[in-house]
Amino acid sequence: MKKLLLTLSVVVAAATISIGQSQSYWLTTTFGGSPGGGTISKMSPTGVGFAHVYDFLYATGCNPYGNMIQASDGYLYGTSENGGPSGSCVIFRYDLVNNIYADVHDFYFADGYIPWSGLTELNGVLYGVTWDGGVYSNGVLYSYNLSNGVYTDLYDFNSTYGSYPWSALTVANGKLYGMAMSGGANNQGGLFCYDPATSNYSLLYSLNSSVGDGTTPYGSLLHAADGKFYGLTMTGGTNTVGTIFSFDESTSAFSTLYNLTTASGCQPKAALVQAPNGMMYGTTSEGGLDSNGVVFSFDPANNTYTDIHDLTLADGKNPNGDLTLSAAGLLFGTATGGGFSGAGTAFSFDLSNGAFNVIFNFVGNWGMNPNGGFNFVDMSLGIKDHSPLDASVSLFPNPAQDAITISASNAGSVSFTMINSLGQSVMSWKENSVMNYNKRIDVSALDAGIYFLEMKSGDKVVTKKFVKE
Repeated sequence: MKKLLLTLSVVVAAATISIGQSQSYWLTTTFGGSPGGGTISKMSPTGVGFAHVYDFLYATGCNPYGNMIQASDGYLYGTSENGGPSGSCVIFRYDLVNNIYADVHDFYFADGYIPWSGLTELNGVLYGVTWDGGVYSNGVLYSYNLSNGVYTDLYDFNSTYGSYPWSALTVANGKLYGMAMSGGANNQGGLFCYDPATSNYSLLYSLNSSVGDGTTPYGSLLHAADGKFYGLTMTGGTNTVGTIFSFDESTSAFSTLYNLTTASGCQPKAALVQAPNGMMYGTTSEGGLDSNGVVFSFDPANNTYTDIHDLTLADGKNPNGDLTLSAAGLLFGTATGGGFSGAGTAFSFDLSNGAFNVIFNFVGNWGMNPNGGFNFVDMSLGIKDHSPLDASVSLFPNPAQDAITISASNAGSVSFTMINSLGQSVMSWKENSVMNYNKRIDVSALDAGIYFLEMKSGDKVVTKKFVKE
């Protein structure tokens, strides 16, 4: 977020490098590459310089689904559908600096199987869901601890409280939120919450087609600036081809905001993304002028839906991955099929002028059929920093609502920069001496989302991440 789900994989540039120089976008393809098990690729923040980086191998995990995430330790993490010693699926790690791939966990059916969701981080721990496996064979919610590599099956989904989750979890209010494709009171899926602090799972809402709800939710929830959750269903609603909905946790109010149509885009499989002006954007996997799917906008202020681009076969067809919004106002996305070889495309959409551009046509050894979106990462965070400042600094509370307190010691002059999820500086100051330092910073005016506090002392840079609720 995946959510101001522009957010979950975004990190800041080191102070010794201007913002943008060390930044890049990374993604996976599910198939293709030399052995055919998928690839990792990257490109610049402007959508140029597309480069093939890694070929997945069956022995260490292959056929990746969902988004990768750059975790707080600087590495990229993701999940694959197949491969590994158990022949099932894996959590993988990729070292951006040294270009080294590692299989860090092998799934077994008993504690989770088929991790289509990708990963989300909260307080130094990665979380995800599997679509299958676990005690009831309905999937599990799991954690992977970055500090010790321990995998834990936290919750086993079941038909009563939601089953078969597909999409990435969303961090909000210090908790994890997601959607189950099936199960619940009406066996049509639902919205759920998991609190890592208490290990408590709760089904927040059961979808019900008899009252006009959509069904079969695929994409992740978006935790929007107004505090509500927004999401998409692939089926159900008035036209049976999906809906856009909102959910207010404070009142438990679920509202169907728009019923999708075949003519202007239907059956979405990805999440919504929100721009700084409040507008939301997404894709549908089907429908539109050529039945290849569309890029659309949605205004939550008046529930206005607009089909802003109908995908042609040359553009790519059936987009399943989440859109990513760049600081320059470009939406980056992928399509699983179409393009000149039929193996899918990477594309951009310029919000300033409505220009759609095919960035790359996937083919053969370069990868085929991407089923995840782009992730915005910073190469510099792959370099481990052993500055004394790193050990001495803390930031609390996290998540924060109105203010954060920075506590540090044993450092001299320090420059502080607070950067939002788009890589933009929102606050900066300098302290001539940081000895037994405690400072309260008002963050009440900041939008909800992920922020990074970058601290530079001499040639050392330390970055701390926090969530503004």
